[in-house]
Amino acid sequence: MDTQTSDKLVKFGKVLNVVGIVLAVICLIAAAISLVGIVLVALIPEDAIFGFFNTVQLTSTFSVFQAGTMLSDLVPLTALMGLKLTIIFVLLGSLAYSVISAIILFILSKVFKSTVTHRSPFLPENVKRLKIIGVILIVATLFIGWQTLIFAFCLLALAFVFQYGTELQQQADETL
Repeated sequence: MDTQTSDKLVKFGKVLNVVGIVLAVICLIAAAISLVGIVLVALIPEDAIFGFFNTVQLTSTFSVFQAGTMLSDLVPLTALMGLKLTIIFVLLGSLAYSVISAIILFILSKVFKSTVTHRSPFLPENVKRLKIIGVILIVATLFIGWQTLIFAFCLLALAFVFQYGTELQQQADETL
């Protein structure tokens, strides 16, 4: 790789590393807000919640989780469960989504940081990181939806491409 391309890779990697960390921190803040919300809603009497949301009427079964997820079938919410429990389930979904997003963003920022350090994205640790993100996304399918499964398998395929690129990089380095 020529010097100009390598320098562009390093600059782009630095920017993406910082953006990934900033976004991960934002996700952690959202997770903390969801957690505080869960605690506050748990402490507030249901009468006060109904007084605040006096126009809300839960007359049918619905799910707080995205349609197509396993949890949307397991946790249907009805008017009998109460508004308080419904709000807690919504906040739990938000908490899970925020934490999963933060973990993925931190891992991706490590991919970009190692790319900057080694001046190449084709590293064994990056292959491992991409596979970890793929597995996390497969598990996240419970919360986010089956569409995530498609993205997870695409990411795992990309990890195998990176693995092949890593082997080619290693052969090229040994040849020199």
